[in-house]
Amino acid sequence: MNSWILRNYRNLSEGSTSSNNNGQTPITAKYEKTFVNIETGEVRSRTDLQTKMYKRDICVESFFTVYKEYYGKKTHSILCAVVNQDQYNSITKFINTITRKFKRKGIDILGYVWVRDIGDKIFHKHYHVIFATPLINAALFKEIFCNKKHNHYDIQFLKTLKGMAKYIKDKDLFGAKKQRSFGKSRLFSIKKVPKSKFKRANANLFI
Repeated sequence: MNSWILRNYRNLSEGSTSSNNNGQTPITAKYEKTFVNIETGEVRSRTDLQTKMYKRDICVESFFTVYKEYYGKKTHSILCAVVNQDQYNSITKFINTITRKFKRKGIDILGYVWVRDIGDKIFHKHYHVIFATPLINAALFKEIFCNKKHNHYDIQFLKTLKGMAKYIKDKDLFGAKKQRSFGKSRLFSIKKVPKSKFKRANANLFI
């Protein structure tokens, strides 16, 4: 039985459901709800923005929880991409592009998470996309992406799980009206590819 009931709802006039300037400024809170525990009298308040950020953090943590063991055992690879939103106005468009590249080598994308962000180094408006695959070695990675003829995205092997998780969770939320700020694949699958598939690569190159 839920012991928490709504005590107060407060509009935050300075807030909005989405950022201004076409998603180039952080999302701000629109309202705040205050709840009281009818058994203990404890009072808690939370804004809609805090709720959204909590859901984003759970989304990211769920991905790393599924794959961290396999990543540590070097049976799977985790890659991260920074993707130009001006060229990929839909995250689905980028996922489809990467999926086709991997499919040509018989590799499946097992699961992914993504968030919107604003930066000033590679792309201004961009996505961070983190995805898991069966084990890929450095030679095969180079073969897949060596002929990339544009600068619409940058992709590399993930260096540290904790570092990337913290990096994303420390971010503001971005997104214009009717845009999702983050998301994930429908499933986080686990699939191993026999090492014999990678005989042509030196075992010391496995990431």
